[in-house]
Amino acid sequence: MTPAQKRRYHHLVQEGWAALTAGDLAQAERAFREATSLAPQRGEAWHGLGVVRYQQGEPAAAYDALRRAVTLTPDLPEAWLNLAHVADTLGYTLEAHDAAQEALRLAREQAYAEPVVAGIEQVVHALRQALHRLAEELGLSMTDEEDMRRLRHSYRAFQEGVQAAQRGDFAAAASAFQRTLDSGAHSARIWSNLGVALLMLRDLEGAEAAFRRALELNPNYTPARTNLQLLAKVRENPDIELDALLHGYTDTKFNAPKRDRLK
Repeated sequence: MTPAQKRRYHHLVQEGWAALTAGDLAQAERAFREATSLAPQRGEAWHGLGVVRYQQGEPAAAYDALRRAVTLTPDLPEAWLNLAHVADTLGYTLEAHDAAQEALRLAREQAYAEPVVAGIEQVVHALRQALHRLAEELGLSMTDEEDMRRLRHSYRAFQEGVQAAQRGDFAAAASAFQRTLDSGAHSARIWSNLGVALLMLRDLEGAEAAFRRALELNPNYTPARTNLQLLAKVRENPDIELDALLHGYTDTKFNAPKRDRLK
């Protein structure tokens, strides 16, 4: 960038944060978007745009912007912390935990004020507890490095399945959920999500087997029971519109997992 472009970029970023502080999301978005167009290889404006998109109720768009921010400018503790919050909102507990840990490392390294560091430590602790609950549900533990390796492998496959289903790629979702099971993780939620993907692919026999396996593991797991009822309706009327339940994980903010309706 030329010196004039650099000055313009920094002015736009400052303008974006000022508008965001004032609650003017539209103006903040305009400023940050112009800044990302001017310098797409710099992360500060992508960070601001991610915060704006989250406050606009678009966590998926916020996630994409914040991922770009920390990739381009990886020394921004605030960007990592905001990525942790957004990833947690979307149910990506493992990624949220790792992002919060990186935010904490950078905040300590850059000598942030102790109250700020303490706040990030609380976020890391909450996400660590969520990981323990997640590991228990997957039938895994977190006692040593090998356990953590298996948990990461299983959860990444599970997250890939959730993301694939959210974008409508149910073949990829079914493959990812099956990989989660093959890694040794077993829970009603994984089996039910596999059933959802198979149901969307109109593999009714496979879907029924997956939903029934979910209920064997947890007879009170409502999504699997609901989806079995839907499957019965599909058998009666193959042209019926599908509306199945997919579950991710957001245990740090809610007492129940995130639930997305797929249509």
